[in-house]
Amino acid sequence: MSLADMILYHCIHTLLDFPRSPTTDSHLNYKKYGVRIFRRPLGNPPPLTKQRQSQQEDAPVTVDTRVLIDKVLSRYSGEFTVFRKLLQNSDDAGCDAAEIRFETAGFLGSNSTAATNVGPAMLPDLRTTNVQNCLAMDIRKPREAVSIRRSASGNPDPQKVGAFGVGSHSLFSVTESPYVSSGGRTDSIRLRSYTIPDKQMKFSWKDENQLCYRTCDLPRTDLWTMFKMPLREAAPMPPISQFMQFLSSSITFMIHLKNVTVFSDHHRVGQIHKSLGQSQVIPIPTELKRQSSVGNMTVDSVQQYGKSSQHLPVTIEASVMPPQCDSMRMHGTKVELVVFAAEVDVTVSEKLSKELKRCTKKYPPSRLKYSLIYMKYDQSCINEQRHAPEFPSAFRGLRADLDGAIHTRVFIGHATAQTTDIVGHMASCFIPTVERECIDLVNVTIWNRESLYVGGFLCRVVYELELSDVQRLWKEAAADTPQSPKLHDQYFLHLLKFFTVYHSTPSVEVTEWLVHSFYNCSIRPLKVLSSVGIREAPGVRAFDRDLAEFLKSFPILSEDVVQTNFIEKLPDQHKICTITVSHVLEYLRLHPLGAEELVACLR
Repeated sequence: MSLADMILYHCIHTLLDFPRSPTTDSHLNYKKYGVRIFRRPLGNPPPLTKQRQSQQEDAPVTVDTRVLIDKVLSRYSGEFTVFRKLLQNSDDAGCDAAEIRFETAGFLGSNSTAATNVGPAMLPDLRTTNVQNCLAMDIRKPREAVSIRRSASGNPDPQKVGAFGVGSHSLFSVTESPYVSSGGRTDSIRLRSYTIPDKQMKFSWKDENQLCYRTCDLPRTDLWTMFKMPLREAAPMPPISQFMQFLSSSITFMIHLKNVTVFSDHHRVGQIHKSLGQSQVIPIPTELKRQSSVGNMTVDSVQQYGKSSQHLPVTIEASVMPPQCDSMRMHGTKVELVVFAAEVDVTVSEKLSKELKRCTKKYPPSRLKYSLIYMKYDQSCINEQRHAPEFPSAFRGLRADLDGAIHTRVFIGHATAQTTDIVGHMASCFIPTVERECIDLVNVTIWNRESLYVGGFLCRVVYELELSDVQRLWKEAAADTPQSPKLHDQYFLHLLKFFTVYHSTPSVEVTEWLVHSFYNCSIRPLKVLSSVGIREAPGVRAFDRDLAEFLKSFPILSEDVVQTNFIEKLPDQHKICTITVSHVLEYLRLHPLGAEELVACLR
């Protein structure tokens, strides 16, 4: 090695911390332009000097709060997201009543108390009057808290819908500085790990990217917890008809919240009230398998609300002030819903419990409820009060549409973007994506699939229960004169249309798992109504106009039933076949024909 090579070698070693020995086998020799370079292969790294160790100390990752909230936490694709989050927060807090107030600049600049006491006044055009401020108020039970200071802390109670702890940030989609106050409870606002009585919190931005809050004491003036949102840009309040539709669907599956009132300044422009009625336990057929496929969930009982001589339905009443109304008189309507609810015992493995704890930061509940809204035949025949096109019914979309024109939804507290595969709305303790628009079938697949098994099981229980009513009507029709109306055909056709499978969106897996559970939760084939009463589907044959004239005692479907999508989509083990020659010959050997039947057969 020349003197120049040795100088260059030591210079490279000093800069790159390479070993000094050029003869070790682990070194690779490269000759380029007369220069030898030695490189340490992959493997054990060279020992760190104190200087380099000090340079590699852990440093915290900083988060631009403003960008995070603006780009992620306050951006939701659903409609009325702010109110959806606040109402769900109220229900989780055990509130039974809430108010939503839209306030104009003129109302805020005047004495609101004096304006309220003036009495009725002409309601301004809600479609063009700009709103400057929005309030959401409720009365909370003791020990319930508002958690907005700590992002992603979530609600640790497994019975509560809230889980991720970021929903309150949706307020920043409409306001720059939300304000939260509670004046009547001794522990209403949770600030760190303890509670402070009678506080108000005002949020503001510091240095454009740091969200800060300030608290101060409040006098005990009332019991209300209030979220105040000065709007970033003044705009008219949402169309009252659409907003009432949102409220009527939102309150349907809530546990505690039963009354929501909407104000425009001091005018009451809308109100939704729900009454649960009474329930009765219905029998579960013994051939149905109550335990889910993996064994995490077991159906304990099924209850029915409504459409019984002794039990009242779930009733939702809506009072709405139409736009540009001169009389200041609210228009009232109501809808009665039949709701079936399955009470489910939950037993999960330790591994699954830890996985759910990791994903949701709370353990799974020991019991849950799975609900289904069903529309009976007599309800489908009732025409709702006609509404003008510009002012549709407050219950539009809540009641089932047998033609599938209005999509029914999966509810996780509120409605999600996930549709069911049948005509009825469903609700349960699903684990959603963070946006709460879909069921999470990627990270917590087992839990949600087990829940969908319960959904299919509940649908099968309702189907069997309604089929027993069809059987009763068929027997009554068979015992009466031929002129008696055949209501059993219409009831059964309605039942099939209700449970006709449509493709669910955005995830088709919801359809697949519900359908699989519906048909496989029983050890016996599906039963249908035939010309001779209720029979198992494989023993019934499709309608044939010519053969039906003389095969009077042969189990055949009616012509209307054969044309339904339900029959076309039956799985192979439940398929209904056509009548073959062997079926006709076997029938003729066992049943002698009358004169009219013989003529029809010879034709």
